[in-house]
Amino acid sequence: MWNILICTSSFDKKNLPNNKILKSIKIKYNPFGRRLKENELLKLIDEKTIGIISGTEKISKKIINKGKNLQVISRCGTGTDNIDNSSLNRHIKIFKTDKEPISAVAEFVVTQILSALKNSYLHNFYLKKTKWKKIKGKMLTNNHIGLIGYGKIGKEIRLLLRPFKCKISIYDPNINKYSSIKNLNFILKNSKIITLNIPFNKKNKNFINVQKLKQMSEDAILVNCSRGGLIDEHALYDKLKKHKSFKAILDCFDAEPYNGKLLKLDNVTVSPHVASYTKETRDKMEQNSFINCLKNINFKKLNEKN
Repeated sequence: MWNILICTSSFDKKNLPNNKILKSIKIKYNPFGRRLKENELLKLIDEKTIGIISGTEKISKKIINKGKNLQVISRCGTGTDNIDNSSLNRHIKIFKTDKEPISAVAEFVVTQILSALKNSYLHNFYLKKTKWKKIKGKMLTNNHIGLIGYGKIGKEIRLLLRPFKCKISIYDPNINKYSSIKNLNFILKNSKIITLNIPFNKKNKNFINVQKLKQMSEDAILVNCSRGGLIDEHALYDKLKKHKSFKAILDCFDAEPYNGKLLKLDNVTVSPHVASYTKETRDKMEQNSFINCLKNINFKKLNEKN
């Protein structure tokens, strides 16, 4: 029996479509409740796997080669950098759900910025320790925000910030109006809040490095709710350690699950890659990723093999 492998760790079975074809297909689930490692995925995929619903796990050349009849990789999410290029040589169709998370991620970014400005985490932490400690916060209203990346999510963040009358500066290498390096340098030197809204790829590896961190003011807030690998985490640690008024908001990391030294710092707010993890958004992503997979499998070709 042909099978579709669902790699994401929290896929709700209720989001499977009511389709007659599913009666003739086996659905295989991630049994670990976390991101799959390569050796685990290699055990789950076989020559009867025709489709993969992918999360952030690495789909290597080994995995693709083992799935001899694999036709579709449907990403439950936005980035496809976790999928080896050998899939293109095999003419495997790749899809992603990049529209569904827009509102959730933008809301999360603005929420985390407000929380950091108001020191909400620290007030909660100290009061639960029975310490009545007041830490002076800052205003978002009229603040200077730098958006690095002005795609769907960058635009939505700007829309949500409109009532706060912020000064917005934009850098995006793919949009002529905002592509100048002068734009980027201006953001790094002048913005009090900088949010990364760019994809991860080889070119963007450690996009925020030692040199760029040095340009940022000592009381700025750096936000990454996009993808891990965009920030040199060692350089960021040094910056945060040296300048206590500098803050970072991190929802994603180079290696996940993250258990590194950034967790020991009070001036960094961390979360386990949950910016888009709302019930409404997750349901849409799971439903549409599975539909994308099912609609694009060539069952006629498979029947000829039987």
